[in-house]
Amino acid sequence: MTDIFLSYSAADRPRAELVVRALEQSGYSVWWDPKIGPGGVYDEVIEAALDDAKCCIVLWSQISVKSLWVRSEANKASQRNVLIPALLDKVSPPLPFNLIQAASLVGWLGSTQGSQFDILIKAVRGILSRADAGAIPSKQVIQNPPSVVAPESPLSATEAVAGNDQALPFPISAEVEPILTLEAVIGTEGQTKVSTLQNLGQIVFHAVGDTGNANGTRDQETVAGRMVSDYNENDPAKQPCFFLHLGDVVYSFGEAERYYDQFYNPYRNYPGPIVAIAGHHDGMAAPGASGASLMGFLSNFCASAPIRNPEAGDVNRSAQIQPAVYFTFELPFVRILALYSNCLGGPGIISSQGGEHPGVLDSQLSFLTAALLRAKSEQFLGALIIAVHHPPYCASGSSVGRGDSRLMLKDFDSICQSVGLWPHAVLSAHSDNYQRFTRFINGSEIPYVVAGAGGHGIDLLTDKNTSAGARPYILNGASQDGEMVTLDRCDDQAFGNLRVTADAQQLQLEYRRATGETFDSVVVDLATRKRVDALAGS
Repeated sequence: MTDIFLSYSAADRPRAELVVRALEQSGYSVWWDPKIGPGGVYDEVIEAALDDAKCCIVLWSQISVKSLWVRSEANKASQRNVLIPALLDKVSPPLPFNLIQAASLVGWLGSTQGSQFDILIKAVRGILSRADAGAIPSKQVIQNPPSVVAPESPLSATEAVAGNDQALPFPISAEVEPILTLEAVIGTEGQTKVSTLQNLGQIVFHAVGDTGNANGTRDQETVAGRMVSDYNENDPAKQPCFFLHLGDVVYSFGEAERYYDQFYNPYRNYPGPIVAIAGHHDGMAAPGASGASLMGFLSNFCASAPIRNPEAGDVNRSAQIQPAVYFTFELPFVRILALYSNCLGGPGIISSQGGEHPGVLDSQLSFLTAALLRAKSEQFLGALIIAVHHPPYCASGSSVGRGDSRLMLKDFDSICQSVGLWPHAVLSAHSDNYQRFTRFINGSEIPYVVAGAGGHGIDLLTDKNTSAGARPYILNGASQDGEMVTLDRCDDQAFGNLRVTADAQQLQLEYRRATGETFDSVVVDLATRKRVDALAGS
C-alpha cells in the first residue's frame, strides 16, 4: 500500500515533482501518474492507486481548481476521509473542499526544512498513524482558504450530531449576493430554453421538500413519478423546466454516501435539473462521521462545475452548480431568494439573532438585503419568492414537534420593511404535510406554503379519522401590529408536490397529490399582491 497519492494538474508538474521529492526524502512512498506503465488504462490505474493509498494530497493551483480530474480525485479522497489539501497558488479550492483547511506551499521552493513543509508533514503523519492503527482518519486542519469565510474550526462528529440542538457554521460566499441563472443550470442549451420560455409567456416548475428516507423510498418515488408525468403535457407552455427541492434531501444525516439511494436513484427518470436548498437533516452528520456540516450537500449541489460525482452511480445526473447554500435564482418571470435555515430541529435561523447563535454569521441578512435592493432598483416586475426550509408559519398536531420560526420571520420582516419590498410568496417544508397560510400585511396577501410531503413521511395535524381539507383559523402572535395570518388549507392525508406557474401578471401555487388530483390552488396578482383565485375553502 502506497503512503501518499498526489493529485495535481499536468500544468503544475514541475511544482508537483518538488513535492514528490521532498516527501520521498522524508521517507514516504508517493504515487503520481508518471508511474503509469505501458498499456495501462489511465483512469482505471489512477482509481486503483487512489484506493490503495493511505492518504491523498491535492495540490490546488490556478489551473487545478478548474480540473475535473483533480476535483474528482479530491472528492473520492474526501469520501474516504484521507484528503490533505495544499495550496500552490493563492486560490480558493472549489466547494466543498474550501471547508477543509489547506497547507500553504505558495512560494515554497522544495526544502524539507521550514514551517510550510512541516505543516504538510504533520498532516500526513496524522492520517498515516490512524491508517496504520486501523482507525478512520479525521480531516486535517491547517489554514483557512483565502476567499471563503470558513467555520472557525472544523466540526467534530459530536458537534455535527448536536446540530439538531445547536446551530452550526456554514461556508460564506465571497459575493454578498450569489446569483444562479437558469441558463447556467441548463447548460449549453440554457439561453435557447430561456428564450423559449419568454416567448411562451410563462414558466412552470415543481417544488417540494422532505423526500428522502433511509428505510425505503417507495412514497418518494410515487411523488417523483407524478412529477415526471407532468413532462408529458402536450402544451409546451405547461411543461415544467426544473424541480426546486425545499430541503431535507437525505435522512437522517447528510453524508454523501446517502445520496444515491435517497436522491439520485429515486429521481433517475426526472428529466429536468434539480436545484435545492439545504434542510436541517442535510446539515447534520452521523455519529462517528468526520467532516464538516453540509459536506454531502455542498458536494452534490454546490459544485464548481457540473461533474459526475461517484455517489450518482449509474444515474445520468451531474452535480448542481449552486454558488452557495444561499443564492438568488434568476428565472423568466420569477426570482427565488434561497436561504439556509441551519440544522436545528426547529426553529429555523438565518442569522446569529443578536448573538444568540455565536457560531453563525449574519451573511444571509446582508444577502437578503442586497437581493431585495437590487430587485427594487431594477424595478423587477416578476414574482418574488423566498424559499427557506423551516417555515415561518407552521401548524402542529399531536404527532408533530415542529412549529413556526417567528424570530427568523422577524429577520425577514425587518429587511423587507427597511427595503420597502415584500415577497409574493414564501415556500418551505420541514413539516411532513401540506399547509397554506395567508398573511395580510401592508395591503398584501402573501401565501406562506409548507410543502413537506415529498415522500419521507406524513405528520398528522388532526386525528387520522378526520377528513383533510380546509380548517381556517387566525394565528396569534403575528410579527407586525395589525396584521392577520390565516391557515386556509392543509393536507395531512397524502403525499404530493407543488406545481408553480408564473407569467408576467400572476403567480399560481398548485398542490397536487401523488394520486393525481389537485388538492389546492391559489393565484396571486403580481401588481396588486392580492389573491385572485383559489379553490373552495381558501
